[in-house]
Amino acid sequence: MRHLLAFAQVQAPAGNSPETWWRRPIVWALAATVVLGTIYFASMAATGLWDPWETHYGEVARQMLVRHDPLDTYWKGGNGGPDGNYENTFWSKPALPFWLMALSMKLFGVGMTADPAEMVSGFWPELALRLPSMLAGMGSAVFLGWVLWRLVSPRAGILAAIALATMPQWAIVTRQALTDMFFVGPVVLAAGAWAMAWLQPDRDLRRKGRGRWTVPWDRAFLAFLVLFIVSVVVPLAVIHAHSFDPYTWSRVGKVKRFAAGLRDIQTHMFIYWALVLIVVVRSVTWKRRSQAWMGIMYLAGGLSLLGKGMIGPGLIGLVVLVHLIVAKRWRLLLVCGLPTGILLFALAGFPWHHAMLLYRGEKFFSELIVVNNLQRFSTSEQKQAVGGFAYYLETMGLGALPWVAVMPLALWAGARSFVAGPRSKGPRKTRFNPTIRAARCTSLRCYGRSRRCLR
Repeated sequence: MRHLLAFAQVQAPAGNSPETWWRRPIVWALAATVVLGTIYFASMAATGLWDPWETHYGEVARQMLVRHDPLDTYWKGGNGGPDGNYENTFWSKPALPFWLMALSMKLFGVGMTADPAEMVSGFWPELALRLPSMLAGMGSAVFLGWVLWRLVSPRAGILAAIALATMPQWAIVTRQALTDMFFVGPVVLAAGAWAMAWLQPDRDLRRKGRGRWTVPWDRAFLAFLVLFIVSVVVPLAVIHAHSFDPYTWSRVGKVKRFAAGLRDIQTHMFIYWALVLIVVVRSVTWKRRSQAWMGIMYLAGGLSLLGKGMIGPGLIGLVVLVHLIVAKRWRLLLVCGLPTGILLFALAGFPWHHAMLLYRGEKFFSELIVVNNLQRFSTSEQKQAVGGFAYYLETMGLGALPWVAVMPLALWAGARSFVAGPRSKGPRKTRFNPTIRAARCTSLRCYGRSRRCLR
């Protein structure tokens, strides 16, 4: 603790004066990553799948492997139950969490047999199910720390990442096979991308080539390109290939409505491939780094929709709206690449929803969109989830201990940074107070997770 306090108080050395090794920010960043990562990994599979939703979600992911079906979310829990065959379908959550859990199980070589008893037989199934959630949670903390490192200072970034990773609710939910981190991660990515686009001086993208034949060759653009491939191209290819797969046709092709749905998917997915081509052509003409970061934000918004539904894009929009109102930078709406952004959002979030609507029809739309999004938000259709926004503030008081104690000061300091005196002549990042973003991210994350933890 004495060394941590010393790090929090240390100032950058003047000139070329020597610096003690343990005062170097990179040392603290690596040490925090190693210590927290070890604790997370060591305790992740120390207990069984004790939350009832872990086994529920895990079975949906396992059925994807057993049935060789990445499209139709299904589980075997309803046989003989009060709702009969209706319970065999699972449409209350989108596909992203189950895709990642299924991929993890396949990499670990578990969950691919017809016998579900394998999932409670040892250490590896629990590790495989929980690993994607843990990577999403740890990755979110690291990314948030990196953003603050870049925009404010290394000290702000390290302390923010440590605070987030050590909050009780974050630490618990991160190490469970739940759906929360699969929308929290994209929301954090989107908020960080917005900050990287507009809270630092912009510059031209570095390019390679000669004359008119150049392409962006910049870290920000390459990050966008990797995310585009992973979040758009790969899922779209998997869904489209599934509709042509001979095994799929041998299993469900004799059912008239399923065969018609597969044929419609084969046709309609070409629309998305055309949009992919349009976006790729458009993106290689980008000139500014902010355009690449905005592309990342739009893709993250689509992933949040695929991770848990409408709450993800809603929170991202709220973060952007609050910044526009407080900073009075409405002109950003004219330069944020909204037409291309809408296409990116749709490409990341719509193909699976579209394919399932073609395959399963109105019942799927009613279950996922109406009941589990619109009705849940408007009427609190689950009795244990009833409560206004004050309820989530109370939950955050426990979930963010002990760091919640500094949130009032953080919000006050952040608000002052926007109303204090004339603007500095230095870079815009000197006007950005890290505490307001840390507090705001904490509030939004706890709001989203608390609702899920009590279901």
